Amino acid sequence: MYQPKVSTTQKYSDSQGEHLVHKGKLVLLRDKESEIEANTLGQKSKTPKSKPIIISEAEEIEIGDCYYDISRRSINKCTDRVKQSHYNAFRDRYKKVLALPEHFSDKHLQAIVDGKMRDGDKVLVKCEFNRHKGMPNVELLDDIHLNQQDHITLFPVKQSLEKAVKIYSAPFNEDYQSIEDAFKAGAEWAKKNNY
Repeated sequence: MYQPKVSTTQKYSDSQGEHLVHKGKLVLLRDKESEIEANTLGQKSKTPKSKPIIISEAEEIEIGDCYYDISRRSINKCTDRVKQSHYNAFRDRYKKVLALPEHFSDKHLQAIVDGKMRDGDKVLVKCEFNRHKGMPNVELLDDIHLNQQDHITLFPVKQSLEKAVKIYSAPFNEDYQSIEDAFKAGAEWAKKNNY
């Protein structure tokens, strides 16, 4: 079972307590077999299925890790040869994979189908503290946490109010200078539209 390690973690708190997490990015890979099958059946307008993965944009890829090739949109395993000859040349296009499709629970997959999680979304992936940290000759890396079903645990990345204002005002072609301006404009719109 693939269970990568990460060197950079942070603490995240919710109603369940405090968790050790690593920031990742959701990537939806097109399932080529589904796409070929849909085209063969003459269903070219049908959207091909996607498989989710989580990548790290900060972690260094180690031998044995899976990595995502952004240009080729493919997942590969890092070998000694890849690490020595290709990694430095393609560092910007190779990203460490934190979670493979089999690490996603039905709940995660449903959230993707429902549009609650989208391609490119930032997420926090739960990690396990390496109990042997600080001991001689032991790696200083934490494991990505997998539950009994070998699924990951995800948390949302908290958004600042300022960033939320910019994101939610974009469809209205407005650039509000402050949170107050955005709320005032929203209240005026609601009144005007009897919302």
